[in-house]
Amino acid sequence: MVQTTNEMTGLPTRNFHGQKFAGADTLSGQALHALIQERGGVGKTSHACMPGCVIRCSNVVPDQEGAYVTAGLEYETIALTGSNLCIDDLDTVAKINAACNDIGIDTIETGAVIGVAMEAGLLPFGDGDGVLKLLEEIRNHTEIGKLLGEGTYRAGKHWGVKHLPVINKQAFPAYDPRTVVPMGITYATSPMGADHTYGPGLHAQDPVEQTRQSQRLLAKIDSLGICMFARVPVKDRLHLFVDMINARYGWDLTEDWLDRLAEETLRNEQDFNQKAGFTKEDYRMPDAFTKTGIPATGQVFSIDPDQLDQLRQWDD
Repeated sequence: MVQTTNEMTGLPTRNFHGQKFAGADTLSGQALHALIQERGGVGKTSHACMPGCVIRCSNVVPDQEGAYVTAGLEYETIALTGSNLCIDDLDTVAKINAACNDIGIDTIETGAVIGVAMEAGLLPFGDGDGVLKLLEEIRNHTEIGKLLGEGTYRAGKHWGVKHLPVINKQAFPAYDPRTVVPMGITYATSPMGADHTYGPGLHAQDPVEQTRQSQRLLAKIDSLGICMFARVPVKDRLHLFVDMINARYGWDLTEDWLDRLAEETLRNEQDFNQKAGFTKEDYRMPDAFTKTGIPATGQVFSIDPDQLDQLRQWDD
């Protein structure tokens, strides 16, 4: 994923400023696999987060002596706390991940808020040791730590940073919406704020319709409590889920029931936000991504806001 999104100029780099990251190869899945294999010890290139999983997308990262550092070092963490901060060292990223896990903070929001802190001049891009020190500020509830803990939006506003990768006050995951357009549409329509799991996609001829279908599919999978990584092999065989439910409970459900469940879920999520006071203006891509283009191509996020508003309606 690191190399793929970097080629698309979609890998977040230097606080989402739309550049390719020169150190992408050193952060790639291939590089991580080689590092784990070379060091051995407790390291595992593949690891199941729960018994019985056949995908085994997790991993265990060892230090140079083969001792445990962290587990589950994955794309979002590598991108937000690695390339986004101009850090190209997997050992440093692993230490950042371990610290975030220990403190109990999200690596996406943390990587984004530190990227904004770097843009504000609190420390230079690429300063891995400085990042680890800022994490200790969060752990110890210092003044700067509390501000960082408020998240990307509030910290960025405090420092006067204009380039804020947030929607509904939640930080972007690891895809620049100007080039990974389906993800950008998902960010701008998710009731949770910018959220790549609400309707993921990398590219499509019709990104709005692709995102609509992806949101429907993920609502079905999420409502059943199934891992989203199951979506690829089963997306055209969703009757299997219905068959399993019928076999377990003795029911006679059809795929139409699953369709209605998904749309009701999506509608209820949007209705909750509306009742909580959110308006369509909250579901907007920041000007930094609609008016400032990717330097090499000039590409901006150009999906019409009316299309985004229509996509959030689940009455049909």
